[in-house]
Amino acid sequence: SVSSIDLDDIQYKTASNIGEALQGRAAWVQVITSGQPGNNPTIRIRGIGTIGNNDRLIVVDGVPLNGGLNQVNMQDVASMQILKDASATAIYGSRGANGVVIITTKRGKAGVGQLTLDIFSGIQEPTNMIDVLNAQQFAQLSNEMLAAGGFTTNPDFADPIALGAGTDWLDALFTTGFQNNVTLAYSNG
Repeated sequence: SVSSIDLDDIQYKTASNIGEALQGRAAWVQVITSGQPGNNPTIRIRGIGTIGNNDRLIVVDGVPLNGGLNQVNMQDVASMQILKDASATAIYGSRGANGVVIITTKRGKAGVGQLTLDIFSGIQEPTNMIDVLNAQQFAQLSNEMLAAGGFTTNPDFADPIALGAGTDWLDALFTTGFQNNVTLAYSNG
C-alpha cells in the first residue's frame, strides 16, 4: 500500500526535519528519535524487517539517498509517499523490503523565476517542571533516613540550616531557548 503525507498541514507547523513531519501521519510508520540535536531519526515501516538491516530506503527525486534524512531541507519538500509492502520490492527490489520513503522536492517552472523567503522564530521552555528539594531539605531528609535506618548521619549535613537553598540545577539546565530558522531559495526553469 501507499501512504501520501499531506504537506499543507506540516508547512505551518514546526517540523524541522522529515522525521518530525512523518511522525503520526501514516499507519504502520514508526519514527524513533534519540532526542540528540541534529541526529537522524530512525523510521520503521511495518515493524522490523528480515533482509540485511532494518533500514528503510529513502528516495529523493528518483535517486536513493545514502545519508540520513537531515540532508534534505524540509522547506524543499513538495510531496512524500511511503511504500509499505510488495509495491516497494517490485520497484526497488530487496533494497525496498523494509519500506520506501519517496520524497519529491519542489521544482522551478520554465520562464518564471521565484524567490522564496521562509522565516521561523520560536521560544522553547519546559512546561511541567518537577519540584526538587533544595540543599537544606535534602540534608534534613538524608539525616532522617539514615537515623531511621540506624546508620550514622553524614557529617557534611550536621547543620542543614547552614546549607541554605543551594543551586537549583534543573532551573539552571532548563532555561528558555530561542530558535530561528531562515531559508532563502531561488528557482527557475
